[in-house]
Order: sequence, then structure tokens, then C-alpha cells
Amino acid sequence: MTTVNSDNPEVLRQKLEQFLCEQDGATWCRYGQFAVGTAFQKIFSVDHSVVGVEALARPFIDGQPCSPLELIATATDKGENIFLDRMLRAVHLRNFARLNKPARQLYLNHDLQALIESEANMATRALYQARIMELGLTDTEIVVEILEHEASCEDALALVSRNRRAIERELLALDDVTDCELVYQRCQRIEPDIIKLDISVLAYPNYAAFVAQVRRPGLVIVQEGIETQAELERASQHCDLLQGFYLHRPQLATDF
Repeated sequence: MTTVNSDNPEVLRQKLEQFLCEQDGATWCRYGQFAVGTAFQKIFSVDHSVVGVEALARPFIDGQPCSPLELIATATDKGENIFLDRMLRAVHLRNFARLNKPARQLYLNHDLQALIESEANMATRALYQARIMELGLTDTEIVVEILEHEASCEDALALVSRNRRAIERELLALDDVTDCELVYQRCQRIEPDIIKLDISVLAYPNYAAFVAQVRRPGLVIVQEGIETQAELERASQHCDLLQGFYLHRPQLATDF
């Protein structure tokens, strides 16, 4: 595979562009045997208005869909993970920009090491900001999603969270949050703007108490994985935003 290491934003851009292509009115990337596009899943307020969409990688091999885990498994070292993360972000941003203002927030999943590295790499940051400007997304709130159980660099993520909130209209979200002592410690140290509760949380007998315990002023709580009317009603009573197949199934950017 290929890694991209450069302090020049234009060199980074040119190398990434080599892997991007346009097809059926959407942007795709080529990565080894994979063709990777974007699917979007809507995120709703409790009154069922759309406030955001999450961008999800959708890989194909020879025109047949496959698991994103197969794609991720091919990035076997840190450099490959960072490169794949950057490339997918470029694909998702371009596909979101094609949509007719579907929501004010775009949720983007990030590899933890790629996020921390990009914070320290001025060329990467410059390229990212240039892309936001070129795509007309300066009014969009970008929500950077990090899996909670991988958020091991609390101090670095806290700095990322503060910097991006202050300068770039970016928010930090912890994803797949469950009930454990480490969650409370990380929320306190990282101070995320948003937490997304794992689907398993919906089955907690102490669901209401758990949500109340993690809530703090200014924190937005999203319940993901909603698949039934009963789960929708339960989450609507305690959370701010809602996501799941019961509300909206992910759609390829070409169909969104």
C-alpha cells in the first residue's frame, strides 16, 4: 500500500487525489482491491427533525459489498491507518458537500492515531482547512468521532477538543459509550462535546440513572442503535439526539 508523509499541503493533496475517482455522481476511492464510497445515516432530535448525518465507509470488491472491517484490516501499520483515515475523510467530505444542505452536523469517524498525528502536522491541518473552504463547508459543524474504548490518550484528546472547538467549528464525540468507571474518568478529562451511547445501553435496567450520571452542562447525548418503537420511546425521554435503523437506514451517497 501507500503512505503519505510530507510537510507540504499541496504534495499531500496530489498524492491523495491519485486514489480518488468520480462515479455515478459521487466520490469514491481506490484502495488495493477495494472501491470505497460513502453511506450517510441521519441523526434526529427528539422531535424527529434531522440535525446531523454520520458518514460511513462502504467498501466493495468487484462490485460486491463487503464489511468495513475487511478494509480496515488491510491497513497493517500506523502509516497505513493514517493514510486510509485521511483518504476516507476526503471522500466523505466531498460526498457531503454534494448534498443539498441535509444537516448542520457531519459526524466523521477517526482513527485515534491519525487524529493525534494530524493535530501535530501543520501540512495535514492546512490541507484539511483548505478542503473545508473549497467545498463550502465552513458553516458545517464537523463532529470528530472516536471510539470510547480506544480513547487512551486523554490529555492529547483534551487538547484536540479545546483547540477545535475554539478555532474550527469542530466538536469531539466519544462513540460506543457504556457504563464503566473508565468512561466517567475519560469524560471528565477529555470533556467531549458529544457522547454516543452504545446500543447495549438501551437494555440497562438503570438506563435513566446512567444517562443522568454521565450528563453534564453542555454535553449532548446521542442514543444510537435504536431498532424498535419501545427503544425510541425510552431514548427520547432521556437523550438529546437519536440514531438507528428504526429511524433511518444508511444510504449510499448516490441514493441519499
